Amino acid sequence: MEIYEKNDECLGYDSRWIEKIMNCITSVSFSVLINGDPRGKIAPQRGLRQDDSFIFLNANKSEREKLASVLHEYSKLSGQSMNLDKSELCVGKNTSQERGRELVEAIGVKLVDCHTRYLGMPAFVGKRKKEDFAAIKHKVWTKLKG
Repeated sequence: MEIYEKNDECLGYDSRWIEKIMNCITSVSFSVLINGDPRGKIAPQRGLRQDDSFIFLNANKSEREKLASVLHEYSKLSGQSMNLDKSELCVGKNTSQERGRELVEAIGVKLVDCHTRYLGMPAFVGKRKKEDFAAIKHKVWTKLKG
């Protein structure tokens, strides 16, 4: 996790921002519900998965071009590339859909209203929890049965 912190320091982010981000990626733990009761505590060893990235930018031409340049340079130097077919972009309520379309055209990802799933789990859960998690429950029970 220290690499994330050092990277943000090198990029000149404010220490308060770095602290908030570090809290998000280092304080995560999970429990499994069995008959409605939380059991166990699973603490991921790597925080965010190594291939997950969250990028925040102002939706303007200058930052759009910088992001495209950074992604290209990263790919060239590391030999890794972003899977654009699996990548999505959503814009905040203060950013027009037109500006969002300009961003996705420059970067080559899909524009979505909101991220509906993350790592196979619903990103947002409303009042219909049973319906939202039914498919996941089915997969888990199928695997448990062998």
